[in-house]
Amino acid sequence: MNERRREAKRDAALAEIARDLLGIETLETRKSDDLDFHDLAVWTIERALTVAYEAGRLAGLGDQPSPTAKESTMRITSMELAGSSRTMLRDGSAGRPRAFARIEREAGAEVIRITFLRPNQPEDVHEVLADDEGDQRCAAEMLQRELDGYAGTNREVGDYLRVIQQLAD
Repeated sequence: MNERRREAKRDAALAEIARDLLGIETLETRKSDDLDFHDLAVWTIERALTVAYEAGRLAGLGDQPSPTAKESTMRITSMELAGSSRTMLRDGSAGRPRAFARIEREAGAEVIRITFLRPNQPEDVHEVLADDEGDQRCAAEMLQRELDGYAGTNREVGDYLRVIQQLAD
C-alpha cells in the first residue's frame, strides 16, 4: 500500500474514532473556539486513545481487519456528560459543572443505565428501556433538566435524546 493511501486510511480511522467515541464532528480546523475546542472527560479520551492504539497495532499485523471498518462490531457502550456550570469565577470562566451523567449499556442488555454524579451526593441511577422511544424521551428530558439546571426547549431535549439513541436499539 502506498504512503498516500496509508495516510488516508489512518485519517479516516482517526476521524471515525473522534466522531464515534469523542463526539467530535470533524478533525478539520474550523477557526472557531466553539467548534475547535472540546471539553472531554479523561476517561473518554483514554478510551479513544486505546481504540486508536489497537487500530494501529492491528494495522501493523497485516491482513487483520481494521476495527474502524464499516462492517466492524465496534459500538459505543458508554458516554460521560458534564452539565453546565453553576457558578462563574471572578476571571469570567465557568466553575465546576453542577452534575455529571454516565450513560451506559452492556452488550445484549435491554436497558440503558443513566447514573447522575453530583458533588457531595450519592449516585442516582435510572434505567431506560433500550427499545422504548417514549422512555428515551423522558430520560432525555431528565438529563437535560439535571445537567443544564432548567427545563429546556424541545431542541435542547432533542440533543440529549440523540445521545441516548446512540446506545438504543
